[in-house]
Order: sequence, then C-alpha cells, then structure tokens
Amino acid sequence: MKKFLLSGLPLPAIALAALLLPAVSAQAQTPKSPVGAWDCSLSGHQLGLALLNFHPDFTLDGVQYMRPTAGKSSSPSLDPRHPTGEPTRSGVEPPPTPVDPGTNFVGSTTISGIWGYDEKGKTIGLLDQVTAAIQLVQKNVTNTVVSSSNVNGVPVFTTNDVVTTTNVYEVVLNTNAVSFRATVVPEKRITLVAYLPNNAKNIYTGTPVQSLADISGDYLATGKRAGLPFVEFLNLMPNPEIPGEYIVTGTGAGYGFSGFALPSKRNQIAIYMQTDREPYPITVYSGGFSLTTRRGTLNGRDTDDLRYTYRIFPQ
Repeated sequence: MKKFLLSGLPLPAIALAALLLPAVSAQAQTPKSPVGAWDCSLSGHQLGLALLNFHPDFTLDGVQYMRPTAGKSSSPSLDPRHPTGEPTRSGVEPPPTPVDPGTNFVGSTTISGIWGYDEKGKTIGLLDQVTAAIQLVQKNVTNTVVSSSNVNGVPVFTTNDVVTTTNVYEVVLNTNAVSFRATVVPEKRITLVAYLPNNAKNIYTGTPVQSLADISGDYLATGKRAGLPFVEFLNLMPNPEIPGEYIVTGTGAGYGFSGFALPSKRNQIAIYMQTDREPYPITVYSGGFSLTTRRGTLNGRDTDDLRYTYRIFPQ
C-alpha cells in the first residue's frame, strides 16, 4: 500500500523510536509486530473509521473520520487537506471557534506518529492528530482614493483614505498528541487504546486492510438535520492519493459540498463533507453500509453540534 503523505514528525522518527525500544534480545519472547495496514473502527470517546499504517522503521501514519459519541458536545475542525473549506447548509451562522487540543471534534484528521515495544514486548507509541479550525478575524483595509478638480484653470488633486472592514476566515492548525498502547495478533487483529485528557479513551479495533468492492458512482441521500428533512445528490470517486478512500462531491438545495468517504470491510462507512458557503461547517456521518447493495443508514453530527440521520443509496 502506498504510504500516506503526512506532516513531518516533531523529532526524527528513528531517534525517537529508539527511546521506546528496550533490548529486544533480552526478552524471552519475540514481540508481536503491528507492521502493516489496518482497517479500524473507532469507539469510546468518539465514533468513526480509520486507516492506520505501521511501518518497519517504527513510524506510523493514517487518516480518520470521527464524530462525537451520542450526547457529547463537539469542537469544530476541518480536513487540513482542504484548509480553505468548501462550505454550509444553513447560511450565515456564528463562526466556529479554534479547536482546543485534546477535545472532541467533528471532522477528518491525518495521523502521524511513532511506535515501539515496552519491556514486556507490548506495542506502545505516540499519535499526532493534525486538525484545523476556521477562525473569523476582521481586517481593516485602507484604500487611497485620488480625486481631481479644476480651480481657476489649475488642476487640484485631493487624496482621501477610505477604510473598509472585511471579515476574513483564517485556518488555525492544531496538533492533538496522545499516547497509546496496543494489543496485536500479527496479520489478524489489533486493538489500540489512545489515552485522551480527562481520562477519556478512543479505541481503535482493526483487522488487516483488504481490497474492497468498488463503490464509486452516483448516489442519492435523504436525511434530517435537527428534524428538518433534506435531499442530496452526491458522487464518489476513488482517491488516487490514498487507496481505499473516495473523493465526494455533491449538491443540495442551494449549496454544494465536497469531502471524502472511507468504507470498511465491516460493512460500515464514514463520510466527511464540507459545504460551500460561509462559515464552512462540516458534517461527519458514520454507520452501516452494504458493500454489495451500496445502501447505508448513517448518523451524523456537524460543527454546529446538530444531529443528522442520513440514508444513502445508488442513483
């Protein structure tokens, strides 16, 4: 599988990974290696799907799509691959606030990190989850206007400064760094527990990545946002940069959107969408999805903390 192109590690990966590695030769049992690509479902503090790649050089990378567990509030974030966004179902609303590292969020993140073995041969490591938030700032722009007049046949030029205030949306990047421990059965399954602030946990349960049926094509979706029905038309196209991921584009009533979809062999799917009007909120759906019939019944949350139901089926 092609390696993901992600942000650089905060320290040289090999050097930092070495700090996590004891003298393996002194262990009575060979550690169980997590090396490989894993198709993971996410539970605990947040819900969603993830792709995790553990590499032989003790680095790891991946992508994930997540939304809060039912009843939990969210902090807004967006996919750093689309930092300028593609915008809203709901028109002009109060702008999102920056992500507080370690808090819940709705959106898509890239993952990078390092891993190693503890003294008992168990897999341990660090995850850097790179997120972004859209922040509204007001900027004053000064334009100089030159006007001319004629006084007694002599041209007179007057200069005036005109100040206008413009709303500008800026992207603020944040890195949410967490520790993890994992139980591995090589080439069969992995259970990774990521330790979050306030005693919260995210649990990644995965099996090796397998080639799945192609689900690209045109879809229809019906749903409810805060009880209000809506309809969307969307298209899924394979992402050449990340095998197993799909690029999503579509349209609703008076808005367009784009994003990504990640199916799982567990007959699940996670979909990230961002609409094309200010202030660019995001919606993440996840739930059951048949790879055979290409039909799914999902639940979602957006960065306005509103809940969705979402039924998707081929057009």
